[in-house]
Amino acid sequence: MVRQELLEGMSEKLHKYFYVAHHIKCESTASDLVQETFFRVIRTAGSLEKPLIYFVKTARAVLMDHYRREFRREEAFDRIAEQFQEGGENKQPEINEVVDRVRDALMRIKPARVNALRSLIIDGESSREIGKKLGRGQRAILRTAEKGKADLRRLIGNDLL
Repeated sequence: MVRQELLEGMSEKLHKYFYVAHHIKCESTASDLVQETFFRVIRTAGSLEKPLIYFVKTARAVLMDHYRREFRREEAFDRIAEQFQEGGENKQPEINEVVDRVRDALMRIKPARVNALRSLIIDGESSREIGKKLGRGQRAILRTAEKGKADLRRLIGNDLL
């Protein structure tokens, strides 16, 4: 009962922490970060001796993970945009061909490997985060992703990866 009251009391404070204090542009993203914080607190906390301190530390870690993911996504989009700008219109058919080859290859790779690659590369999550979500070790996640990369290289060629 105490835990439930604590969670309800912290919800509004955490939302303000993310949305107002750290200028998260989207209210739904701030809500997602609040949920992620609660998820981490509930998953790892046994008895909370100093709950406010624990919530703040966890919220800060969630916020840093969010910023890292956003930074990685922006970098990836910038690289893609640069490739389009460098090639101009002559590159367009070639890029469409590459996209088709990658899609076909991803359909032939084991789903676990594709999911590991997607989480690491596109979503920008760390192997530690993915391992916690899936209940697997960090090395197992990295090994699965490496096998996925090897499969992609084999199926679409080394020149593209």
